[in-house]
Amino acid sequence: MKTQDQKGRKWSRYKARRQEYSESDANQSHDESCTEFPGNKYRELELTNDALHGHLTLSRKLQKAVNQLRDDKAAEAQREFEKQRKKIKAELSSERAQNCILAEELVRQTRSLEQCQIACQADEELLRRLQSQCYELRAQRAEAELQLVEFEGDNRRATDRTREELVARVNQCLRGYTL
Repeated sequence: MKTQDQKGRKWSRYKARRQEYSESDANQSHDESCTEFPGNKYRELELTNDALHGHLTLSRKLQKAVNQLRDDKAAEAQREFEKQRKKIKAELSSERAQNCILAEELVRQTRSLEQCQIACQADEELLRRLQSQCYELRAQRAEAELQLVEFEGDNRRATDRTREELVARVNQCLRGYTL
């Protein structure tokens, strides 16, 4: 590929030759230049060259604009990407912190649940023992009530017997005084 300087030098040489030809054409009469084939060809080539040069200049400007637009869009996309990356990084950091907090809360709740389950099992065991003791105490109470009824019956009989004996003695004593 030719560098920009090489292209510039070539263009300068071309312009110098063109000016030489223009001066020589100016010296020739109009009729001569029109009838000469090489002069017309030269003019056509010169016009074509000027058009191509204009086209090249326009193409370079367009390419430069396209490159600038591409670079601007790439820079904008990079900025947007960095912005989104920072946002996502912040959200991820926030979610990680939230996950840590939730994990700690889960551990705390799990321990609390385990303690509650242990307490429930202890309460159920205590309830079973208390119910068992209650049944035993009810049985003992029923047995004590039976013994009490039996004792009261024995006591009544003993009281009745003692009263009868006392009445019999008092009567006997009274009979001894009345005689």
